[in-house]
Amino acid sequence: MNNTGLTCVVTIHGIGFQSAPDDSNGIAGYADELHGNLKRTLKEALGEDPERPNGGAVYVSSEYPPKTRDIEEGLKRIGQWRADGTVNADRPLASEGASIAHVALVYSGDEEDVADPLAGTVLALLGTGGTTGYASPIGLVRIFGDSLDGLLHHQTPAPTPAETQAAEAAGSNAITALVDHVGGYVARNKLRERVRMFVRDAVNRLAARPDVKSIVINSHSNGTVIAFDVLPRIWPSQVAKVSLFVTAGCPLRKYVFLMSWGHEVISWPSLRWLNYYDIDDVVADQLQPDHDTQLTGLAGMGGPGLFVDYAVDLRPIPVEDRQVSNVSAHKHPHNYWADPAFCESLAQEIRKTAGIAM
Repeated sequence: MNNTGLTCVVTIHGIGFQSAPDDSNGIAGYADELHGNLKRTLKEALGEDPERPNGGAVYVSSEYPPKTRDIEEGLKRIGQWRADGTVNADRPLASEGASIAHVALVYSGDEEDVADPLAGTVLALLGTGGTTGYASPIGLVRIFGDSLDGLLHHQTPAPTPAETQAAEAAGSNAITALVDHVGGYVARNKLRERVRMFVRDAVNRLAARPDVKSIVINSHSNGTVIAFDVLPRIWPSQVAKVSLFVTAGCPLRKYVFLMSWGHEVISWPSLRWLNYYDIDDVVADQLQPDHDTQLTGLAGMGGPGLFVDYAVDLRPIPVEDRQVSNVSAHKHPHNYWADPAFCESLAQEIRKTAGIAM
């Protein structure tokens, strides 16, 4: 029997930094570390995937098996559309008695493979355009490269020494791929549309499930850009269930400041937006113009807010910034999911959204 009244946490990472689990070989997925850390606070309220032998998050892939172009096969794990516009909930999202489910999205097709020089050009423009606004003038290619270790740290289990040596030898290729993935989302419209449609369909299906009462969008790194792009496009019939938007390690301010991208939004949903940042994380920024630590020149942009909704007479979109210190917990300033303080704060916000007493 499916649980009723579930709060569903939807985790979204950037292109190139998600990996589905291989349970047959004991390999965890990219969001399982976060799942375990949230479990310490949420305990039995956070359910496990009943279809995985050792539990963990529910993984939904854009193509399943990968590279087959069978999009429906991956998405049907969270429900299939019926002719009347409803979604079945035949496959439960969480273990019996849980009130919170965790769904992690994975881009598994061409999103991972297709390189485009235009993406690198975008990041080069970001870098050169930002030399006067950032503390470091070396550009976003170097910035993201410096944080590569933290970005990849989500992969579990820990790499062997041989794997580490191989990864270091392939460092330049990894940074090139990172440039393609990060810059590619805004530079390649085909890629953007494919990823955006997958994420939107996943959220719409979850919101249409009768056993889901509310949704938390939990995004990290370039996944925050994707989530920000998707939220105004959730169907009006489903968007009311989306209650909380969490960004961690968010580069959106860089996109606005250096590319004028993402400042103007149409039909932003009515929800709470929490932005977590580490001052030592060169990828992330605060999103309130009046609290400017890494960027300059944005104080008047968007009036009282960095983002505005053009559908509601330039209504400012409020964002609550929260500073954390990932470095105090480990050496990766961009890896929020391993920071106990961040995970505790996120868990408490999920608990509030679910209506569970403290």
